[in-house]
Amino acid sequence: MEKSITEIVASQLEELRTTHANAVAGLNAERAALEQESQGILKAADELKLLLPAKAREAERAADALLLAGKHEAAQAKRDEQQQAEAAPAEMEQRRATIAGRIEAIDSEKRAIARRVFEGWFPSFRAPLVAEQRELCLALDNAWEGIQRFAQETGTIEQSRSLITANLRGDLTAREHGEEKTIFMRLLEWFGGRH
Repeated sequence: MEKSITEIVASQLEELRTTHANAVAGLNAERAALEQESQGILKAADELKLLLPAKAREAERAADALLLAGKHEAAQAKRDEQQQAEAAPAEMEQRRATIAGRIEAIDSEKRAIARRVFEGWFPSFRAPLVAEQRELCLALDNAWEGIQRFAQETGTIEQSRSLITANLRGDLTAREHGEEKTIFMRLLEWFGGRH
């Protein structure tokens, strides 16, 4: 059984979504991992901010004890270790900024992929829609031609009560009043002329 145009459209739109999802899957996974890392860094940085003053005081006491014990190099190593610990929040923030930059780049890459996928997909999506419109126009042309031929063949075209009335051709499509008004307005919206 042949698919209707609405089934074809639905299938093609699903294909677009699937193609796009497959094309950006790696970027989505990378983005999720980066967001998770960023949240982990934020949590660790918050904890470190709470502990850093106490660790600084403890390191200073340990360095003083080493210095008093005549272990100058060990005392300096302890101070260097503390300076590295104090630099950690800035390094963490720098990593979070790097992550934010990469997330922004990923979003830009995803938009470019979406555009590329769409542009590759659209011609094959448009073709059956135009074919359906062609068929509709052909059906309307054939209907009008057949009605005119019938009227001529039956001698009812030139009588005072001709089968062919002023509105008959227009009545082949939805009317602009009554139950059909919604369809008429939709047809007008789509085929009323380009803006």
